Amino acid sequence: MKIGILTFWWSEDNYGQQLQAYALQKYLRNAGHDAFLIRYNYENDLGRTNFFVRILKALNPIILFKFFVQKKRIADSKKENELHSRHFCEFRKNYFKFSDKAYSNFEELKSNPPEADAYIVGSDQVWNFGKGNLRIFKNVIHSYFLDFGKSETKRISYAASWGGEIIS
Repeated sequence: MKIGILTFWWSEDNYGQQLQAYALQKYLRNAGHDAFLIRYNYENDLGRTNFFVRILKALNPIILFKFFVQKKRIADSKKENELHSRHFCEFRKNYFKFSDKAYSNFEELKSNPPEADAYIVGSDQVWNFGKGNLRIFKNVIHSYFLDFGKSETKRISYAASWGGEIIS
């Protein structure tokens, strides 16, 4: 059976993300299936918050402080990765099988879905769409709820989680 897996796989510093993607694909391939990871980048599917809401948030000192703390954490992580590579790119190149096409948004997934007998979403927090306005995540939600492909294609959730106690 040909199985497309939609999960998080692109991290440069998260060992758990790499291992869960590898383990699921390896298990399915050892069971005789032609399993592959769907190369989907959700960043282009994130909607934008209203301009005035963004201005109000930018003027909030707590939100502004959190923004700069996050930017510093990302910069520090990037610097650490440059100094001490974890070799995730090489690992993915050697051990992951990917979809032929890279999908940069939900519309591409919907109009030209990867050919498969089944799609699996998971594991990890693939249904964790953060706090706040879910409208921003509309297309991401459709992607990770597997709203693409032929109707006869099986859809399976494997250990997908919300990652929170409360869903707005």
